[in-house]
Amino acid sequence: MNKFVRQLGIISRLNDDPDMEELNLEKESLLKLLESKYSEAFDLLKQGVSIRRSFSTKYEKPFIQKPVERVSQSCEEVGNFYTLMIDNDPSFEGFPKRSRSFICHAGLLKGQRGFMAKTSYYVFPENGTRVGICDSDDIWHLKIKVDSGSSPDLEVVMNQFVKFIRLNDPNIFFKYMTYDDLVNLTIDPEKIEKERLSPFQKTLLNLLIHYDGKMINVFKRYLSPEILKLKVATLSDLKSNLHGVHEQEVWFESPSLFVEKELFNEIFPDFEV
Repeated sequence: MNKFVRQLGIISRLNDDPDMEELNLEKESLLKLLESKYSEAFDLLKQGVSIRRSFSTKYEKPFIQKPVERVSQSCEEVGNFYTLMIDNDPSFEGFPKRSRSFICHAGLLKGQRGFMAKTSYYVFPENGTRVGICDSDDIWHLKIKVDSGSSPDLEVVMNQFVKFIRLNDPNIFFKYMTYDDLVNLTIDPEKIEKERLSPFQKTLLNLLIHYDGKMINVFKRYLSPEILKLKVATLSDLKSNLHGVHEQEVWFESPSLFVEKELFNEIFPDFEV
């Protein structure tokens, strides 16, 4: 945490978490912080574009938090291949790493829905932050075109990958799989029982044969920025990269200032976009 922020009055670490620091600030000091280190996100809010994240706990004061590495709890059923690709594959160069990012929603204030519940927070990333942008309000709901007549959700596609790989190795464990594991994952097409395959898995098998058994090349066919319709932009350019139709999932790695929505309205009752 920089010296300027400390001088404004950090008073405690929330829940003994070394990555969360609570701020004891008067309105003027908080405004000074928003208009300096977090001015780009604050300017977005003034333009009617908010970045938001929900917590199960309602904190009574603004706080600054650093993102920490996460491990998906659903890896064994649907895999976490897209996160490994975004974090490591050269095709995603310049994107923030999802495994070390805050996953939030961004959109026009007038389009807010359930995400603005009592535990919802305005999020102000540091100036200069690079933001990954999803075309959907949840990356799992992205439509992936797998053939001429089918575009299932990403979650369905990931589940098909898991089932396909387990046809070769029923005991494979996905939770702690690394990108290097993906690169080195080789499957012998001759060992796949073709009669057990779904239509999409038959397509995967044909690709596997084409790529000499190397699964990383199969992943690249479906998990690229272009296929997933993912974009990356600087925070200052975020508004121009949102389509404004519905809320969109965004992610970023930088330490960020969080202010609970109702608390923000209490501190700044005259704030207008």
